[in-house]
Order: sequence, then C-alpha cells, then structure tokens
Amino acid sequence: MTYTERLTLHAGGVEVRFIHPGVARTAGDTMVRPPERGVVFTGDLVFHGGTPLLATGALRAVGPLRPPTAMYGGRAVACNV
Repeated sequence: MTYTERLTLHAGGVEVRFIHPGVARTAGDTMVRPPERGVVFTGDLVFHGGTPLLATGALRAVGPLRPPTAMYGGRAVACNV
C-alpha cells in the first residue's frame, strides 16, 4: 500500500493516521498517529536526547501534530511534549 500525503486505516476499532509531512528528514518520512490515543510515533523526526533537525524541517513537520500526550521517536523512548 502506498500513499502521498495522508492515509487513514482502522484496525481493531482504532483509527490510525499515517501522515507524510513532506521532506522533513528524508523523502520517505512518515508519522503515525492514532488520534484518540493521544500519542504520535514520529520515527527519526524526533528522538529522546537529540536536537531536532532544524535544517531538514523536522520541527515544521511535527508542530501541527500537537498536542499529543506522548511522543515516540525513532529510538523508541517516550518523549514528554
């Protein structure tokens, strides 16, 4: 399955949104958000202990997703938002 900007799937009664923010860190960046769960999975756009990649657009990409209660980045450690 492929998509260009957004894709919404339903799994086990949970809505899951896949969001391509454009080129932020790489051309294939994808963020995953089940909106009813208050969490977002950002991949390497955000990671615990790292500096956001300003030059590549990571902050621009993640900004519209707020306010989740938890953010999981590419290193699989929860970050406070």
